[in-house]
Amino acid sequence: TMANCYVITAIAAILGSRVLYVITNPDEFKQASDFFALRRGGLVAYGGFLGGYLGSWAYLRAHKIRLMPWADVAVPSLASGLLITRIGCYLFGCDFGKRLGEGSPAFLQKLGTFPHWPKDTLEGSEGAPAFARHLDIAGKHTPAYDELMKLGHSWPVHPTQIYESLVGLGLLVLLLWQRKTQRFRGQIFFLFAFGYGYLRFLIEALRDDSERGEFGPQMGEHWLISGSLLVMSIAFVFGISLGIAKPQIRNIARVLAFVPPIVAFVMLRPASFGKQQSVQLSTSQWIGLASAVLCAYFYAKFWEEARKSPKLAMGLESLGDIKATADDMA
Repeated sequence: TMANCYVITAIAAILGSRVLYVITNPDEFKQASDFFALRRGGLVAYGGFLGGYLGSWAYLRAHKIRLMPWADVAVPSLASGLLITRIGCYLFGCDFGKRLGEGSPAFLQKLGTFPHWPKDTLEGSEGAPAFARHLDIAGKHTPAYDELMKLGHSWPVHPTQIYESLVGLGLLVLLLWQRKTQRFRGQIFFLFAFGYGYLRFLIEALRDDSERGEFGPQMGEHWLISGSLLVMSIAFVFGISLGIAKPQIRNIARVLAFVPPIVAFVMLRPASFGKQQSVQLSTSQWIGLASAVLCAYFYAKFWEEARKSPKLAMGLESLGDIKATADDMA
């Protein structure tokens, strides 16, 4: 049953990732057949997560199996998949970041340059997406354009693909560690969804590719970014931090949770009101923010239920309509 669920989840994830890309980039789709033109690219990781989640839910519901136990088993593979697939993004050059400062470490600048490909390597592109993006910014017949063509690669940018790959590795280690002290079904899943939502939000602030899609209110960058981080920090304090067993470490973690929004506000605050930069959140940032807050809420709710009935929270009853076998009872 669960092997079949993996197949359904994978198919739903691919569909979800494509649908979210279409929603965020409608200008690229002139006719219905363009939806299937995957060679041109166009899959969004968060769409895959949401599609896979819904596919799993629908399949398991039909088999009277609860989603949360399955989600706990599945999410470590999402973390390891994130580790691997973002390396593929890096090799292709998509999902790149903003330009690095001139004082950035040499190794980081080397990691963050993407090549000018031979002609017709990819339809409608002069090179790797970062290189093509910089050519568009420079404009033809300009010194900057000539500089890029002479360099044969993009200007150095944040290798955000590598950053996210490392996020996948870190989350994988965290999830495997949390499994040793799991208290309720869904705890591993909620931890992953919160951690990825928070870290993806930060990485998105460094992204510079034009396919991310942005919407929502426009606000000063220092208010919008730091304010969103503050909301997630509060969610961590009242939700996810409950999973830290030692009170002293839990209190330290709660205090440290407010460091990122403060640092973001200080770093992004303009010298004067007239110089403030108004921005919108990307699609992935909105999803990351919403999923982090929701998962923190349910984490706290399930934690309280597990505190009252610890055996019930992890017993066979928590799996759904499954009968114990002789081996289970032995």
